[in-house]
This record gives sequence, C-alpha cells and structure tokens, in this order.
Amino acid sequence: MSIWQRSVPLTTVRVVHDNTIADDDVRLADDRIVGFSQSVKEAHELHHGPGPIDEPWQRKFHEKAVQIYTMTIPWDYLVDLATRLCATAQYMTARGTQPEIAGDWIIVADYLRNASDAILAYAPEDLVAVATPGPIHSSTPSVMPYALLAELVSADGIARLETAGQAVSDRIGDGQSAPVPATAENPLDEDDAYLLRRIVAGDRVADISVDLGYSERSLYRQLNEIWERIGVSSRAEGIAKATARGWLGR
Repeated sequence: MSIWQRSVPLTTVRVVHDNTIADDDVRLADDRIVGFSQSVKEAHELHHGPGPIDEPWQRKFHEKAVQIYTMTIPWDYLVDLATRLCATAQYMTARGTQPEIAGDWIIVADYLRNASDAILAYAPEDLVAVATPGPIHSSTPSVMPYALLAELVSADGIARLETAGQAVSDRIGDGQSAPVPATAENPLDEDDAYLLRRIVAGDRVADISVDLGYSERSLYRQLNEIWERIGVSSRAEGIAKATARGWLGR
C-alpha cells in the first residue's frame, strides 16, 4: 500500500487530557515552532531555498517535511513527538483562544495537528497502533536537515509561522504566565535560564537544539551572548557564576 493511502485521523490516537497536557505543553510546542522557523530562516540566508509553500502550517508542507525528517530522525522519536503534538492540538481546541491572537492560535493548532497527521500517516503501523502521548523520546537526533526544509517554504511563510508561535507563547495563560524577563538582579531571562539548566543537567547542545527546534549554531550564539552579558569567558565560569548567584532557579 502507498504510504499516502493510509489516513490516520487524530481520533485514532489515544489522548490523555488530564494534567499531562497543559499550557506549558503549548508553550513548549510554540518554542519549538519559533526555533524551527528561525533555523529555516538561517538556511534561507545561506541560499537554501526559499521554496513555494506560503503556509507551512498546512498539510501540504508536512507531507513533504516528514519525508525529510526520516533521513536523520528515528521513527520511535517521531511517533512520540506526533502523539504529543496531537494531544497538544486537541488541548488547544478544548481550551479556546484569545480574540487578540485568534489567527495566530489557529496557525499553531493547525501546524501541530497537520504535523501529527502527516507523521502518523507515514509511520510504521505497529508504532502507530500503540502510540500514546508521553515525554519526548530521550534519544533525540543531533542533526535536523534544515537546508532541505528551507527548500520547501517561502520566506513570508516561515516568517508568519514564527510570528504565530511567538504570539501564542507570549500570551498563553491569558497573560498570567508571561516569560520571565532579565532584570538588574538576574541578567538571565527565562530562555537563558532554561538553556543553562539543561547544560548543568548534562544535556548536549546538539540534543537541546533538536528538543527546542533550534539549530546548534543558534544555541551556541545564545550561549556566547550569555557569557558576554554576565562577564565570563568560558562555559565553566558561566555555569559556576549563574549557579552561585541563584540565577537558574526560576
């Protein structure tokens, strides 16, 4: 059977709607979307693409993208990711949207839903049959083929996707849980602190980049900016200083 003769609607995936899917999951998905968009934009700047697809949240993009993902990403990781995206999209639908960001909310939900559908339509049926939402698989790939993905999507399309992801992330929780900014007492914002906590926990930058949807180059640039901001010249010094001053405890 052709892989595209099999259609797996969201309702075939067993979804848990208790505390496993909440606003934090939506924000994590948004962060992945923003990071993905920025990495594709970097690939555009390196003359990969742009491509013809103006709405990368639609199924047309994801049907092509999933075939690129499988070049470097194992199926068990993709199915875990697809079931989490499915559950998060359903949670977003049940939660409702804020009028000011209705268009952005729809784009993000469509992106998650169509990404999940495309992955599950292409995945081995034995993995799909037992799929349930759960933590992102620990064996994350170290390489994402952004150059090939950049050949699919237009500059305007990826910019609109980034804008939608950022808008939803900023407003999730009706504005009551906005990202924590840097302050005079703590020069690290929420994203900085999260990145350093992952490093302290022993995670590789390559793995963190895939979890967040950023390129490794973007994360190394962020780290260098952090070291400069807090007045250190090395990772060891930066981690020691941030830990000693309590800047990671957000």
